[in-house]
Amino acid sequence: MADLRMAAPLIQSLDPHVDIETPEQVVFSYTVAGIGSRAVAALIDYMLCALLVTAISIGAVSFFGALRIAGSAPWVLAILILLVFSVFWGYYVLFEGLWDGQTPGKRRVGLRVVRDGGYSITFAASAVRNIVRVVDLQPGASYGVGMLSAIFSASGKRLGDYAAGTLVVRERAISIPTSPADSGDGRQWARWREFSAMLAAAQRNGLRGLSETAVSDFVARYRELATDLARLQTAARGREIDSVFYLSRLVAGGHNLLYRDRRVTSASAWEFLTYTVPREIRRSALPIGIAAVLLFGPAAIAYVAVARSPAVAADFIPQQMIDRAEEGVQRARNEQGYIPDPQLFRPIMSSAIIANNVQVTYLAFAGGILAGLGTVAALVFNGISLGGVLGLYQSKGILPLILAFVAPHGVLELSAIVIAGGAGLLLGAAIVVPGARPRREVLVDHARRAIQLVAASTVLLVFAGTLEGFVSPIPWWTLGQKVTVSALSAAFLVLFINLDRGRVASSS
Repeated sequence: MADLRMAAPLIQSLDPHVDIETPEQVVFSYTVAGIGSRAVAALIDYMLCALLVTAISIGAVSFFGALRIAGSAPWVLAILILLVFSVFWGYYVLFEGLWDGQTPGKRRVGLRVVRDGGYSITFAASAVRNIVRVVDLQPGASYGVGMLSAIFSASGKRLGDYAAGTLVVRERAISIPTSPADSGDGRQWARWREFSAMLAAAQRNGLRGLSETAVSDFVARYRELATDLARLQTAARGREIDSVFYLSRLVAGGHNLLYRDRRVTSASAWEFLTYTVPREIRRSALPIGIAAVLLFGPAAIAYVAVARSPAVAADFIPQQMIDRAEEGVQRARNEQGYIPDPQLFRPIMSSAIIANNVQVTYLAFAGGILAGLGTVAALVFNGISLGGVLGLYQSKGILPLILAFVAPHGVLELSAIVIAGGAGLLLGAAIVVPGARPRREVLVDHARRAIQLVAASTVLLVFAGTLEGFVSPIPWWTLGQKVTVSALSAAFLVLFINLDRGRVASSS
């Protein structure tokens, strides 16, 4: 038995781990989650997502089918598109935010996402790491980039973890041996066993499941164990012994439960949307301005090139858009709109546009982790496509046809793309020009700011997609009427960007 007890710490020491210093100035270690356990957790979560999407689909169809409302089918499909999109992008963010860094898959395997320093993950950090997941998933959906990043990182971080300042750790309730070789004071080990049982219950149900007296007792015992750990680490002098290992894991678990941000409430969410986000948009005027140049500069060049030489359109504009422009000549003569007005299917069109455009802006943001190159490419290519199509319609003398379609939603949609591009450039700037501070520190700070810009672009695209699905296709509205909608949307944008100004003045 003595040999086994001596071997256990040696095996444990071979596991990758990170050292965390608590506010009590005690150092403990987290064991870094391995690729295998993370893959198992991801597989469980993917299966749950698939089951959730299936359940939502069956439930929505059954509900609307039972109501037998005429014309309800388009609304069913529209809702399904948004719900599936929400599951794909929101599953991890929601669970990690509400379950303190755990999804059902991670909880089953015994993993948890924590922030650097051992602190509980926030919704913002979870959003950053999970949006950047689209880069980690490459090539295709094989998770090749993420796996390579985690393998070569001493702390097992994929790119999303670097941006968010998070890491995935193994966390299980620790059972204290009844007769360890270095037992020392038996009463001391009894206290540790009692705390181990309290910790296991708190990890299952959270501190909210404890009474006020129990929470106070938990805090007092945690501080006692932190003191014990500091004393034992000094006595051990770097040697791997059972008591230090087990006590370090107990203190790590208690630290994660106690040092967490306040829970998100409807009031704090409103504060974030109406104060924090508008202030960040103004603060990030420079990267947003650069993103605008990267989008509209190539758009202007492509517009002039195609308007003067329509033949070059075939080099970079999809054939479908060229054919639509040919059809547009006849539609303009017949005083029809840019596309047939899908009155019955407007809900489907709107929800599909919202989902697609939000995903595009997420990709533009996530591309910033590649030293900004992914963001630059997304902006430039979208700008070339936009300008080329407008130039094609100008060459055929039917530019007002497409402008009448784009005008109602264009201000909000293009602004959202530029703001998301600014978010991606913030990430890129942290990598390329971090300044005097450590690059990792700057990256986390910029990512925290960037996710606020992504939130702004998401809000704007919800309104833009609604306009594009329900207002833009209306054929009997004149260009002047649709430009009026565009002006109103621009006024809304200005109001949104300055929502916090009055509150700043009143609080100063």
